[in-house]
Amino acid sequence: MKERKHFIVCMFLLFFTFSFIGVQKIIAEEVEFSGTTAPLNVNVREAKSLNANIVDVIPGNTKVSFKGWEYGEAVKDYWTGNLDSLILQKEK
Repeated sequence: MKERKHFIVCMFLLFFTFSFIGVQKIIAEEVEFSGTTAPLNVNVREAKSLNANIVDVIPGNTKVSFKGWEYGEAVKDYWTGNLDSLILQKEK
């Protein structure tokens, strides 16, 4: 009986932990699409952080193709002014 109780408590803690991790989980979506950058230069960084090194700059109003996206550090969206944490993965 003691082992069963221990098992149930462990399962509850695992479920509880995964529920909270799911809120912050980084998800990579695998879809292909294209779009046009805002009418200003766009920095391409080596990692999902505003502190990461800039490895390229895409000129404004440039059509680019993407192969998925992830969520990362939030920045203000050019068109809406709302915070957006979507990070696009440029097709290589």
